Amino acid sequence: MLEVMGLGSLATENAVNAAIGAIRDLLNGAVDFRLLLSQAAPYSNRKKAPEMIRKNASLGPRAGWVGSALAVLLLAGTAQGKIEGVSYTLTPSVEMQNAPEELGLEDTTLWGGKLSLNFGRFVGLESHYFTRNGVATSLGSTSLLDSLGMPLSDQKIDMRSYGSGLVFHLASGRTVPFLKLGGGVLELRGDDGETAKQIELRAGGGIKFGFERVQARIYVEDAMVRLDRYALAASDSGEVFPADPDARKLRHRLVLGAGIDIGLGGYTGVELTDTDRAIVERYRTGL
Repeated sequence: MLEVMGLGSLATENAVNAAIGAIRDLLNGAVDFRLLLSQAAPYSNRKKAPEMIRKNASLGPRAGWVGSALAVLLLAGTAQGKIEGVSYTLTPSVEMQNAPEELGLEDTTLWGGKLSLNFGRFVGLESHYFTRNGVATSLGSTSLLDSLGMPLSDQKIDMRSYGSGLVFHLASGRTVPFLKLGGGVLELRGDDGETAKQIELRAGGGIKFGFERVQARIYVEDAMVRLDRYALAASDSGEVFPADPDARKLRHRLVLGAGIDIGLGGYTGVELTDTDRAIVERYRTGL
């Protein structure tokens, strides 16, 4: 158990341990993303989509554990009023997303940003929001057919990706490698007004470099989602598609991102906090 004297709160101490444990599980391969997604059923019929969202909003016990760690990290500050070593960062960003052909989406670039709540030098909670209108579908590569046996019609969709995650910085200074584990929602809205929302998990890492209050970052992430690809097809009013035979297959999108971290205030990082020193001492020999 970490001895986090500066935070003065058992809840915060447990949260920091949970954050480090999540990163450690990620490195050791103990987090089975297929299991996390097993209870998040994708869309199999547009008419049933809203009901399915309500029934499949949970990722299961392990995802709940990670989510609880995020929540405790965020709420610990309100319990103490003022926590040592808290800082805030805004990151305007751009992401290039490469989708596999069998998903039925063209590669695209999304614009948005991140907002971070950092606890000392090493642990942070980060939210993100990215958007792009007019993303083209390419359903011809999926071999899916409509109810009449005809090829599906492509369309332009509006894409949104939003969520949060844990960030663990592996060093301090002007060059900082980092790891990230998180999740959120992938939202796809077609020209016909139909909207598909599906749970998305993200894991990856990158590097930050620059100065105290302004740093550039580049990163690579694996964005994982399970999706009924018929949700991407243009349809006439009232048309019902058959079920996607590979709807439960885990799809991976390669995300290449870049952004500029802008410090908004708080802890400057000049000196280690008690939390930082405890983390360094405990994990001096590795995770």
